[in-house]
Amino acid sequence: WWDSSVTITALAGVSNMCGAFVTNPVNVVKVRMQLDGALSSTTVLGGHDPAHTPLWIKITAGSTAGVIGSAVANPTDVVMVRMQAQSFAAHAGGAFTNWNYKGPFHAFASIVKKEGIYGLYRGLWPTMQRAALLNAAQVPSYDHAKHLLLNSELLQEGVFCHLVSSMIAGLVTAVVISPVDLIRTRIMQQDVCGNGKGVLYASTFDCFWKTLRFEGPRGLYKGFVPVWLRISPHTIVTFFVFEQLRKYMGIRPV
Repeated sequence: WWDSSVTITALAGVSNMCGAFVTNPVNVVKVRMQLDGALSSTTVLGGHDPAHTPLWIKITAGSTAGVIGSAVANPTDVVMVRMQAQSFAAHAGGAFTNWNYKGPFHAFASIVKKEGIYGLYRGLWPTMQRAALLNAAQVPSYDHAKHLLLNSELLQEGVFCHLVSSMIAGLVTAVVISPVDLIRTRIMQQDVCGNGKGVLYASTFDCFWKTLRFEGPRGLYKGFVPVWLRISPHTIVTFFVFEQLRKYMGIRPV
């Protein structure tokens, strides 16, 4: 059981790296569009049968994994968002700082020096919310769509079934995470006062309310197209690579 779990975890990691590599250019566009318009200044949880596991179990497992993973990786997420937006930020009317990071290690050191360790965990709450929603939508929707197609005998296990299931999962995920992804990006990118507090938004709810108040409901979905163009190919590549690696390693489909 242990060897199988480690192998599957490793395959999932590799497949996610492939998805992230392919979609990174779109992610840069997504971040910059989301900043535009901001204010100036095994048996798991009782799931014994993978083919008929209840949807709520998949959602619970996915969101729990997302929260834990995002909490660990938040510092790298902060650096990614700022480095992707820094050239744009210089022309954002003073609302955002031109960070001028020379590289990821310089970014880590600069953030700690100016903002303390807390700076690396800026936006942790919306990041955890986003990860919970993303994992609660992406993995369960793929798994559920796949087994619905297989159980109804509309498709057979194989590449086409994997592609169709992952496209469905990509659209569902984009719709679910777009608002919280925008909030997370804006909180991470905002300038900070001397006391380390953000100059624009005090909290996740504050950012949500100000965006809704000044930009309307559509403002929460600003950058939706690049969000979808990023998460959909990412989902397709991730699950396609995972399924192929699983097949190559001789692991039965779940």
